[in-house]
Amino acid sequence: MITGSRGVRIVASVIVAGALAVTASGCTLISRQATYIQYDPADGIGADLGDLLLRDVRAVLGKDGKALSIVFTAVNTGTTTAVLTLAYEGANGPADQTVRVPAGASVSVGRPDDDTTAIVLFPGDIVPGSNFEVYAQAGKADGTILTIPVFDGTNPLYAELAPPAVAR
Repeated sequence: MITGSRGVRIVASVIVAGALAVTASGCTLISRQATYIQYDPADGIGADLGDLLLRDVRAVLGKDGKALSIVFTAVNTGTTTAVLTLAYEGANGPADQTVRVPAGASVSVGRPDDDTTAIVLFPGDIVPGSNFEVYAQAGKADGTILTIPVFDGTNPLYAELAPPAVAR
């Protein structure tokens, strides 16, 4: 009789421990882990165009409000030079800009000390806090529309990224 009650206590203890373990870890068993959720850890957005990866793409509005500087980093993971084309609808109609990115290299665009000078666009009426749409395409990869956040140069983080006033 003593062994019977001892066995019951052991079985009951195992059941309680199992229930406690399942209860304590139940959320991770049925929920998606946040580390698996893709997001852009910066102010800008990102896009993958085949072997060409665009990172932290953002636009900075000039003080006069007539020009945008597109700022980003392009990383070419391929074995040939990639040519990125950015097409947009500006104040004077459709326009495009291109950036060449050597194989296995990265190119920063739009910062004062970067490899490539800023891509300056003339978007027409646009305000900080809005978005600017640009069609991006590289090589044979499918292109995509980038909805780029627009910042202004009044923020000290973006002051040196803003394009100068342009007579246009």
